[in-house]
Amino acid sequence: MTGHVLTFTGTALVAVYVLDAEGAELRLAETVRGAGRSYALPARYPLSGRSPVADAFRAGRPLWLTPTELAAYGPIGPL
Repeated sequence: MTGHVLTFTGTALVAVYVLDAEGAELRLAETVRGAGRSYALPARYPLSGRSPVADAFRAGRPLWLTPTELAAYGPIGPL
C-alpha cells in the first residue's frame, strides 16, 4: 500500500530523521522508498550544518524538494 501512496503523490522517497539525545545531530530513524528505487542516505546530519534535513528541522516543517532544489545543496556524503 505504501508504494501506491508514494506513486500516487509522485514521491520517490520519504526519510524521517530524529534529534539525538545530545541535541547536536539528526539521525535517520525510518525510510520508505518507491518500488525499484535505491537511495543511499546518510545516517546522520549535524544540526548546525546546511542540509535539507537540518533546514527542515529548523523550519519546523517538511521539505518537498524537486531534483533541482536538492542538487542546489551540493554533494552530501555520509558522516
